[in-house]
Amino acid sequence: MAILNEEIKSQVKELLSGLDDQVTITLVKKASPYLADIEGLVDEIAPLSEKVVLEKVEFNDEAKQKFGIEDGPALVISSENVKGRITYFGLPSGYEFGAFIEAIRLAGSKNVDMDSKLKQFVEDVEAKDKDVLLEVFVTPSCPHCPTSAYVAYKLARVCSKVTAHVYEATEFPELSNHYRVSGVPHTVINKGEGEYIGGYPEPHAIDQIRNALGL
Repeated sequence: MAILNEEIKSQVKELLSGLDDQVTITLVKKASPYLADIEGLVDEIAPLSEKVVLEKVEFNDEAKQKFGIEDGPALVISSENVKGRITYFGLPSGYEFGAFIEAIRLAGSKNVDMDSKLKQFVEDVEAKDKDVLLEVFVTPSCPHCPTSAYVAYKLARVCSKVTAHVYEATEFPELSNHYRVSGVPHTVINKGEGEYIGGYPEPHAIDQIRNALGL
């Protein structure tokens, strides 16, 4: 049974038609009630662009080390343009489906708009050799969540020190409870060095992250 209808497939195909470079989506498979839907979804997305390559691996120690993850199922988005790491955990449905497609577009684009604030952030983080882990908790029904997810994706796209982990919060209850996630979007910085709740636009999100890192 198809997950995407023909209208959505056509829209996604159009969105992905402008990719400059190859993008690899790696499905890291781990037992989950949602795994079949996740696999079905990426099976339908990949053929919509000749520049999207789909790989599938099992969740094990090798995958954990290679992709820098601690749980699954996960969708890792990589390309020669992605300087950091971009990973979505769970099923990117609802509002998060669009954000996931935008992450693919970011990865496949040679150029990304960067204002002076973003450029300075990247310079400062890389100069200090400071690793930045952004764990963003979202839900499919949250209209503000894609903003926070996209900011994390973009920062990881342009900065080698940034890792973006976006979690469908209800699929990862233990981690959500660990960080006391009660509202979304909820962004945790470096496992608790800082956090912010709400769909902050990029400039304000960067301010929050800088404050947490002491930059």
